[in-house]
Amino acid sequence: MRRYNRQGIDVTEDPSRWTPDDCEIIRTQYHHPEVLAGQHTNGPAHVWIRLAEYPPNFVPHGKWVNTNSHKAHEVVESFKNAGIESFDEVP
Repeated sequence: MRRYNRQGIDVTEDPSRWTPDDCEIIRTQYHHPEVLAGQHTNGPAHVWIRLAEYPPNFVPHGKWVNTNSHKAHEVVESFKNAGIESFDEVP
């Protein structure tokens, strides 16, 4: 999982640059990012996004949304240009 700010910069390793409007992006072949075991697909991984955890309580304030994309760099670019609102929930 990686953390990006609204400028599309990876700030995962630099908590001093974290802000409330950062996002977390993860790629997984499971049907949801919180699933860590069981049946997964044999196809390409899907990229999921959510608003990130933020101090002081480090509770994620966004639910995972399937971006319906396999390319993390495109998801980061969309987040940079239009924010989390640019991703629709996939049924």
